Amino acid sequence: MKIHIKNNSVYPQRIFAFGRGSYGFDLLEFVFSSDWKGLNKKIVFVAPDGEQISVKHKGETVTVPRKILSSRGKCLIFAVGEGGGLAKTSVPIELWVAGDHPEDSGEV
Repeated sequence: MKIHIKNNSVYPQRIFAFGRGSYGFDLLEFVFSSDWKGLNKKIVFVAPDGEQISVKHKGETVTVPRKILSSRGKCLIFAVGEGGGLAKTSVPIELWVAGDHPEDSGEV
């Protein structure tokens, strides 16, 4: 799935994983706008229990970490960029693991 990050905005803002425990199949491709050029980027995944898992973004697809896919509840993903005295953070993306869709939980 492609995630577009323009300035601090993201699209789509909500995504769904293939299913709990589907590690290795849920790949995300991040496309950044020009204002992120030259920044060292990382993708941060936040599990429902608040644990954060950071993955350095090297311009290739990112595999959703196993811990995130084995979690129940809403997870968050956001991008962080730093370098040259600048720092940027995107707004978070909601990640729902199959069986935990917002329609099922009444959170929509």
